[in-house]
Amino acid sequence: MKTLEQQIEELTAKHNLETTVKGMFPDLKVITFASTDKHYGSKYYVSIDLKSTSYGEERLTREQVQERVIEIVKTCPTTETTNRVYKNSGDEITASPFVLNFNNGVNDQYCSIEYVSGEFNIHIKVPISYFDDDLIYHSMRGITDSEYHYFTARSRKELAEIRIRVADLRGFKEVKYYGGSIKKYITEPDYREEFDTIVLTGKSL
Repeated sequence: MKTLEQQIEELTAKHNLETTVKGMFPDLKVITFASTDKHYGSKYYVSIDLKSTSYGEERLTREQVQERVIEIVKTCPTTETTNRVYKNSGDEITASPFVLNFNNGVNDQYCSIEYVSGEFNIHIKVPISYFDDDLIYHSMRGITDSEYHYFTARSRKELAEIRIRVADLRGFKEVKYYGGSIKKYITEPDYREEFDTIVLTGKSL
């Protein structure tokens, strides 16, 4: 069991982290916490939301989202030349510091740009519209058992017929997760410039 002093020290560190990160991006929705997840090790998880952020009453335009992505990566630059994708069949080391995670939930669809910056594991959430239309393709999927609660008072037959739209980036390697999440990455250095350009601008070379 942690002592009172240890608990106070951890809370103080968390508060200082939140103050520091939110000070960098005062007008953005930022969530931070110390992670013990094996995927992040001892690094701090920092989630920056550009998919639903607004200035006053106006949502960010696509161009503003693109500008903010560049600003965030300049403020918190990549400190690793590679990243890691976790798979049941064995982890893969990428040839780029970035990984794209397309979240295709029932009520929320967005892409998370993920990379490491020092002690931070940065996740920048952007709308699917961040990417050029010709880079994205859509398919359909059924719902999972964990999503049934979104569709109350439906029969098993009706549930089996429900389809959720899935967004995915054309090309590159991928690993699919339960519930429609798709991670896109590269392991070939020759494609790094193209992939990084798509990550940072939403456009191809």
